Amino acid sequence: MWAGVLRAALSGALVFLVLGLGLIGFGREYAVIRVAGESMHPALHAGDLCLVRRAAPVRVGDMILYREPAHASSVMHRVIGMKADRLVTRGDANPVADFSTLDPSDVVGPAVAVLPFGAVLERWRGARRGDTLHNQSQTARR
Repeated sequence: MWAGVLRAALSGALVFLVLGLGLIGFGREYAVIRVAGESMHPALHAGDLCLVRRAAPVRVGDMILYREPAHASSVMHRVIGMKADRLVTRGDANPVADFSTLDPSDVVGPAVAVLPFGAVLERWRGARRGDTLHNQSQTARR
C-alpha cells in the first residue's frame, strides 16, 4: 500500500519538477492548484496538488478546472458528457451531475498530473500507532 503511494508521490514530484524547471512560460501554460474540497474523492483528496494545463483540449472523462459564478473560487470536476456546445460535469463523490452546464470559455483547463499530498496525509492520520513497524524488514527491527 505505502509503496504505491510513495511511487505515485515520487512520479508526481518528478512531473512537477520537470515541467516547472524545463518549460519556458510555465506560468502561462500551466497552473498548480491545491484541492480544498471532497467532491472529487477518491480521485482527489483535500490537500492534493493538481497541475492544470491552461486552454488544453477537454474530453469526456477529464478532470477540469473551471470558473463557476456561484462559487467564490474555481471548481475541479469531471466532464461526464456534452450537450450541444456545453459541458456536463460532476464531482466523483456526487451522486448527480452538476445543475448547470458549462460554456467551454469558463474552463481553465484539464488536470494533467496530481501530487497526492492529501491522500498521503489522510492515510497517515487513519493509521494506527505502530503500523509502520509492519512494513519494516526483520533486520531493521533488531
